[in-house]
Amino acid sequence: MTDKSADEYKICTHCQPFPDDSSEIIGIIKVRNDKRILYIHSEDCSQIKNVNPDNKRVINWSYSCQLCTVTLKIRMQDREGILRHILNDIPPHFRFHVRTVTPVNNQSDDRIGVAVINCLVSSKKQLDFILLELKSKPAILQVQILKITPG
Repeated sequence: MTDKSADEYKICTHCQPFPDDSSEIIGIIKVRNDKRILYIHSEDCSQIKNVNPDNKRVINWSYSCQLCTVTLKIRMQDREGILRHILNDIPPHFRFHVRTVTPVNNQSDDRIGVAVINCLVSSKKQLDFILLELKSKPAILQVQILKITPG
């Protein structure tokens, strides 16, 4: 992004804008704990419908920001080797995008496993494909996007 007026960037997990989007990308700056945070939305995002137009600005993705790191939280049936099995089922041309997988201690239910996965995604289409693939697995109970960050 070419906007240097923010200390931090957060991409809306509701509308999930990406560098390849055909719609305009809108930024809204908010100050939290003395940090200027630029919240990034698609122009048609329902989350910004009621925001004062004076607080919105059109922003551009810079060429160096063609990938986003997506953090996913996956709830699944807890059985031996399930996470490996699920990740191996992801088509090979997407597998290399998985950067980290972190199991999360789920003390509320022994039958449910939870993992946080960070993966690199280059487009909204690719993210949609990965989500569809994961959600289609019978062992996966829920997939939630926790965070999307540039780079």
